[in-house]
Amino acid sequence: MVFGFDPVDGDTRTRVTITESSWRPTANDAQRAFGNCMSWTGMLAAMKVWLEHGINLRESFYS
Repeated sequence: MVFGFDPVDGDTRTRVTITESSWRPTANDAQRAFGNCMSWTGMLAAMKVWLEHGINLRESFYS
């Protein structure tokens, strides 16, 4: 897995790219990979809130 962080609009925004390469080219793995995208969206939102406001949205997520 590779994370990329690139400045956009004169450093006012950041483009985040996540590249996963361990999925096999099967219908089942494609469905799992697309489902994983939703998880990354939630994680990125939680990271943004933590960085900007110091609030840990995932503190009790797994309990």
